[in-house]
Amino acid sequence: MLGVSLTVRFGVDWEVVLGSWCGRFLSRLVGEVLEGVGVRVPHGAVKPFSVSPIFDVGGRVVNRLVPGSAYWFRVSFLCGLVDCGRVVNAFVRDMYVLSSGEVVRVFGVEVHELKLNNDAGGRAVVNWGVEFWPTVFTFRSRYITWPSPARFLSSAARSLVGLVRGSEV
Repeated sequence: MLGVSLTVRFGVDWEVVLGSWCGRFLSRLVGEVLEGVGVRVPHGAVKPFSVSPIFDVGGRVVNRLVPGSAYWFRVSFLCGLVDCGRVVNAFVRDMYVLSSGEVVRVFGVEVHELKLNNDAGGRAVVNWGVEFWPTVFTFRSRYITWPSPARFLSSAARSLVGLVRGSEV
């Protein structure tokens, strides 16, 4: 298996205001769920996962989580970076309890295995789909995106090189 993609449907018992970007909330959530099964993710290190924004049931990106409402996000892992079996076991449960004591109620988790086609004779073409969701800030009357598109593409290229290193490209 090349990787695993999880779609997590959830709700919260407290209001969460996402000031500008839901990535901090999700990074904390995913990191703490992984630490629950012994996968440590250092704060400043490259994360072994990618995560989507938080969406409501209508597919709209949200900036606030309200008790009683349902939301979802997608998180993907490459099995070369983490033990995908442990990752799936960590996420498939009824709730996640954060270190602050707050509880995230899980309504469902969809698991999708990412595999290469075995009929390719040892060769494969991998199509990458990228969704980039920068936040726009105003700084000295100019609009600035964060993360920067140039830094994003540079990071994506480094990650791709790291993934295929040792393969014939």
